[in-house]
Amino acid sequence: MRPASAHVSILSPLSPYIQPPLPYLPRSLPASPVPRIVAPPPAPTRTNSTYTKPDFPNLTSIPFLSSASDWTKWHSAVLQVIEATGLFDHIADVLPPDVLLDPTAYPSLPPVIDRANYTPDELDSYKAWWAQDDIVSFVLLGKLGPIPLSLIPPKRDAWGNPQRTARDILRLLRTKYGVYDAGSAAIVQESILSKKVIGGDVTSYVDSWRKAVLQVEGTHWDFSSFDKVQRFADGLPRTYEYEPLCVLIREGFNTNPPHGVISFHDASQAALNIELASRRLSASHGPTTRRQTSSSSTVAPSTGSNPPSAPSVEPTTSQATRPRCSNCGALGHVAGNCWEPGGGDVGGRDRYLAANPPRPRAHVAIASDTQLDPVVETVEPEIESASVPPSSYISSDAPLSPVPDTALIPNLPTPLVPLSSHPWLTDSTPFSTLAVPVGTANCGTLTTLAKGEVRFRLTLDGVDQVVSLQDCLHAPDVPINLISVGSLTEKNMRLVFEKNITSIHLPDSSPLLTTHTINATVVRRLSFLFLDFVLPPDNPTRSPIDPIALPAMNNKIPTSYFPMSNPLRTSGIAVLVTSALTPLEQFLLNPSSRA
Repeated sequence: MRPASAHVSILSPLSPYIQPPLPYLPRSLPASPVPRIVAPPPAPTRTNSTYTKPDFPNLTSIPFLSSASDWTKWHSAVLQVIEATGLFDHIADVLPPDVLLDPTAYPSLPPVIDRANYTPDELDSYKAWWAQDDIVSFVLLGKLGPIPLSLIPPKRDAWGNPQRTARDILRLLRTKYGVYDAGSAAIVQESILSKKVIGGDVTSYVDSWRKAVLQVEGTHWDFSSFDKVQRFADGLPRTYEYEPLCVLIREGFNTNPPHGVISFHDASQAALNIELASRRLSASHGPTTRRQTSSSSTVAPSTGSNPPSAPSVEPTTSQATRPRCSNCGALGHVAGNCWEPGGGDVGGRDRYLAANPPRPRAHVAIASDTQLDPVVETVEPEIESASVPPSSYISSDAPLSPVPDTALIPNLPTPLVPLSSHPWLTDSTPFSTLAVPVGTANCGTLTTLAKGEVRFRLTLDGVDQVVSLQDCLHAPDVPINLISVGSLTEKNMRLVFEKNITSIHLPDSSPLLTTHTINATVVRRLSFLFLDFVLPPDNPTRSPIDPIALPAMNNKIPTSYFPMSNPLRTSGIAVLVTSALTPLEQFLLNPSSRA
């Protein structure tokens, strides 16, 4: 530490001047004591220091520190500048007191000062130490990028007390970008000891080794001599150009243990010289024998006696134009810019993503503009309704019995599939009215043999109810019984399609039925509803149960086609199906067994 400057005491004009006792005192009684004049204590004065703050050093020789790849060069340049100022003790590590060090390697710590009672000399020594520490801090902070600079806390806290030294700054930066303990040193050593030259890129291989050695060389967890030299030679190409160097290193450790006959820096420079000579020969005489041998070894299993053709060498030449990373083996970058662990820019991926946030993209599927065949709609004759259609059920004009607890659903159009505006049933037993063929939405025709009312029995929340389907068409060509759900929703019936179950909620217009639901079971994307069809009696008589008429459909031709599947002949099952082209869902109804 530099010697502290001498203190010069200068009397301040504001300092109190102690006057002698006054010759005249006021009279007092003889028995009273004479009052004693006591001078007030001197007020604290601000002493003037003779310490002169030195000039700050020039930082042009220090590169910027922005990532882990810049640490080695930045740390080396910073140490040179701090050594030149003679303030290395401000960043020296604090070791146990029993460790003997060089006199210039002992750490310098801030002097202890009693803030309530201190002398001017102690204050000058305290200020001088912090002024020197500010110089070292200036060297450390002068060439930091925005991200490393954000890691450093301010010098003073909210009360103005110093809270970090230059040694603390270097420790924070070493923890983030360098080697700071045995664990971080082991990571660097393991990553570099397993490297090999990939694609003949010896330059990147040497750069990676030099950076790793410099990272741990100034710490307490350095490589051993064997690891630095012999393991470096093990990763060089197995070609005749590098064979003399590898033999020299291997025999040197056998004859001169434990350090060998050549240092790491000499071995790495010799490898670069060999690579430079190989490139010079390749530029003047074409590909060297080493490159031709590696190319010919790839095509060695050829059966012909002709020499390898020129195209077999061209891929090697074209690949040499792109650098290959010796850390991860990928093309397009070198080890100094590699983002993978062990590379020179491990934090580069985070910086790139922070600077270039991903933008949301919408994946749009565009169908090809294929010509579609024109749809020709045929006009089929309408079904002639009989004046008095024969019915096996009692007429609706007949007087009804008192209405039970359940109210009738409003008489709306009948559910339909996209083939027609009526329900389709394959069984003729429930029907009574014959009809002519009916046109469908896909320009086809279906033969209908009957038209009429169909009833089935359902259990709604434990109560048996009879449901009536109006205007049902008997079409034996339809492989399965179908009824639409889309038009049911238009009439305020709500269907909820969930996993493994489909719920049918009756409309709110029937107050007594709003709490009732019809549940269907989902099997392979089809909703099955078990029904019990009520067959018409042989002799029309009054039924003791008033039926519930399902909402009927408006007589509209749908705009979509629902492909028919294989017939489902399971008795007593109704199926809800979802069309692939429209949100219409269909009921697939099968009559129950008559047994």
